[in-house]
Amino acid sequence: MSALAEHDAGSLRARAIPPRGFQGGPRARIAYTTFPGGRKRAVLLSPILPAWDEGAYFAPLLPELANAGYTTTIHDTLALVEPGMTFADLVSAWRARLGEGMPVDLIGGAALGGTVAQGLIAAPPFAETARALFVSSPTVVDDALSAALRELAGLAREVSAGACLRRLGELVGRNDTEEGATDAAPEDAGSQDPVAAARLALGFSALCEVDVSPGMEAYAGRLLHVVGDASRMVALRNVRVADPVRQHAFVVPGAGMRPLSDRGDAVRRRVRAFLADR
Repeated sequence: MSALAEHDAGSLRARAIPPRGFQGGPRARIAYTTFPGGRKRAVLLSPILPAWDEGAYFAPLLPELANAGYTTTIHDTLALVEPGMTFADLVSAWRARLGEGMPVDLIGGAALGGTVAQGLIAAPPFAETARALFVSSPTVVDDALSAALRELAGLAREVSAGACLRRLGELVGRNDTEEGATDAAPEDAGSQDPVAAARLALGFSALCEVDVSPGMEAYAGRLLHVVGDASRMVALRNVRVADPVRQHAFVVPGAGMRPLSDRGDAVRRRVRAFLADR
């Protein structure tokens, strides 16, 4: 995590509603954290993480959401994944879980979480959600991205979480940096933890060869994709918009797979405008 994300997460966590958990997933607790802001309700699904980060990945966006009147709940996407699940199974599990709550005004997520959210807005009760926000979240996982995901899943399954995270650190960097450069600190994430390895293997496997574009064609709400222009993984070629007037892809200059940490100021400005757009 970037220093900026750590700073924002630390300052916001003190104001967060304490998280509640329930059992599920690969011997892990399902967790979510709610950050108060206003009467509107936002739901974000986390990217693939070796362990739940209490929503810290999205810390740079939380002030923008709060200022726009959203109380934001961030969920651990991998908490509902089980061995043998397909991507469609995972979307169905999250539809059942989130459909029990109040109506949602904004739905979104990052990486796998954002792709699951795209699957959710393809059908009720989320098809009428007014806004959708995705960070490095593929609509179409092409062959090149699937190959990278399979490599990461294999490392987690056959070697260790640390080996997977080291390779991930290379892949999430900008494509104008050296291949050997890393943006990960696997030792801090339980590099030998079998639960972390299971989470990573199941998460990366679930995303391979996914295509949610048919369901997205009917979504009529406002939508923003955020992708880095120098990403080695999810790039502009992997996202789709159905309505060029109400839906947009923001390509972040100089950012890799993690635009919130690479170019946080630019992303926040664009998200602020998106949330204000009528």
